[in-house]
Amino acid sequence: LLSGDDEEECVNAVKHGLAEKILSVRDIHIKDELVIKSVFGALAQLSNNTRNTDKLVEIGVPERVLATMKIFRKSTIIQILGLRVFRYLARGNGKYHSRFLKLGIAKKTISLMKLHRNDFSLQREACGTILCLTPFSNTNRLSFISLKAPEMISMALQAKDDDEKLTIQGLGALSNLSFIEAHMRPKSEFMRYKTGLMKICAPIIVTSSDMFPN
Repeated sequence: LLSGDDEEECVNAVKHGLAEKILSVRDIHIKDELVIKSVFGALAQLSNNTRNTDKLVEIGVPERVLATMKIFRKSTIIQILGLRVFRYLARGNGKYHSRFLKLGIAKKTISLMKLHRNDFSLQREACGTILCLTPFSNTNRLSFISLKAPEMISMALQAKDDDEKLTIQGLGALSNLSFIEAHMRPKSEFMRYKTGLMKICAPIIVTSSDMFPN
């Protein structure tokens, strides 16, 4: 799509309407899986620059991506690229995090983790998406927790304990999910949650200490 990783080229492309053109191609070829893979790859490339985030959200990229993911449920590559778009758009100050969760990206992410337990490329992308959507908001953290995100992350990390990127993304996501303020839950429930999360994390921390020695 673009030559190399030139930031200005990427930003100028969005300013001159490339994202709208890509969405138009998506609409015309919505049933063509090969075209949609290319569309998602292009959107991921444009999203990988935080200077494009406002424009991409403004023109409806998140909504179109999620709707397309629902159409191509059986395409793992499209699901991975879709999660990547959300992960890139979610980086930064959290301006759009609540909007993304209202669209249903939390439920979609966890359902994909359950459906593709042995696809560790998808598990890595899902953990990265959770990591990027949960650094600021207790509400967002609780949304993922209610969907059993800590348990799903734990299973992925224990199933593939030699995958460094998965371990980093997964532990980062678990760390974000652990920052639940006590006032968000009754004290007894809060303590049960903290204890439960530590039980989930303990075997992962032990395994990871071998991967990242002092």
